[in-house]
Amino acid sequence: YSWRKPVVKQLLKTITQIIARGPITYKYLTDELGLTNASLAANLAFLPLARENESQETKLSGEYFTIVPSELVWKYAREKNRTAYIRALTDVAVHILEHFPCSKLLILPHVLTPDTNDDTLAGRDLLLSLKRRGIEPLRIVFEERQLLPFQARQLLAGSRMVFTGRMHAAISSFTCGVPAISLSYSRKYWGIIGEYLGMNNYIIDVREHTWDEIEKLSLQKLTMMLESYENIQKEIMEKIPEMQKKAYEGIQQVAELLVKL
Repeated sequence: YSWRKPVVKQLLKTITQIIARGPITYKYLTDELGLTNASLAANLAFLPLARENESQETKLSGEYFTIVPSELVWKYAREKNRTAYIRALTDVAVHILEHFPCSKLLILPHVLTPDTNDDTLAGRDLLLSLKRRGIEPLRIVFEERQLLPFQARQLLAGSRMVFTGRMHAAISSFTCGVPAISLSYSRKYWGIIGEYLGMNNYIIDVREHTWDEIEKLSLQKLTMMLESYENIQKEIMEKIPEMQKKAYEGIQQVAELLVKL
């Protein structure tokens, strides 16, 4: 904004190559700032992970839904109220468990550091809140271990659906063909998940709604997603190869630039 825009434009002109991970960023660089040194790739989280095809022992048995709590998302919300955020997560979780009595709920923290943004904190409070609401402990799995990336992806891959406040958990879910509803706190969700994957209908911007509104929207989108489940899966899996191709092209561009140095 203001004087920063022309300053940034002049600074970015001096960079050899800018590789954007999403179309919104790319359009801003080229259309808004008029840069000619930008190219479009994709988020590296779309790529296969090391050891991803190893034993699937990390997965849970039976059908389960996953909630990825975030200790960060509520801080950027329109209503910066952590208690209201945990209550909204609890209500969504209870709704799922009541409507799918044979399913379990996995609470999967995604970011563990720094301490102020440790998703384990929100996960523990969600667990306690569910127990207070009378949910049987055997129906809840709270993953407190420090997992390797491929292990976390395996857990997401085994889910029927994912409800997440972390973007890379959503990307991993989509990469495995698992539909996800995302609580967004920045524009990056809309470029990577919205424009690239066509999942705009399943992003909720917490900066624009109260937690009561977010809860209602979440339940509406959950119903929409389950009604169109197979079509969403098909649509996702048709787009993932293109995302992976673009991500590899971004890596190739970096490698070629480094060779020239």
